[in-house]
Amino acid sequence: MHIVKVLILNIFRALCCRLFYPEVRKTLCFSAVYIGVWVPLLAADLPQGGSVTGGQAVITQQTHSVEVFQNSDRVSLLWDEFSIGADKTVNFVQPSSRSIALNTVPNGNISHINGVLKANGRVFLINPSGIVFGSDAQVNVGGLLA
Repeated sequence: MHIVKVLILNIFRALCCRLFYPEVRKTLCFSAVYIGVWVPLLAADLPQGGSVTGGQAVITQQTHSVEVFQNSDRVSLLWDEFSIGADKTVNFVQPSSRSIALNTVPNGNISHINGVLKANGRVFLINPSGIVFGSDAQVNVGGLLA
């Protein structure tokens, strides 16, 4: 991930140097580096904006965790953001090991899983922008489709 970021910044810097005058180049290149450094830090530590679109579930959020209490065998959830910070936990409490929680993130932000994802059943996570599991991520689920 870091290599990709550096590559993108280097390409942007090269384009700036060829396309703009020196004073504009410095501003654009500094902005690209600033954005490259701070945007990952602004990512949500826990899933945000969850709503039940099918089935039955209750979503609760505490300081360091989100719990989804699933009351039907299958549930469909729509999230504005679905990321898990390094010291955070998302726990799906499901009726059985055959239960499915379908989680969709349509907003365009990549999901970063760096913390703990737990479920006694199956968790499906769909994000067209991508899902990145960090090296310290802990996934303890009955089944995962990401």
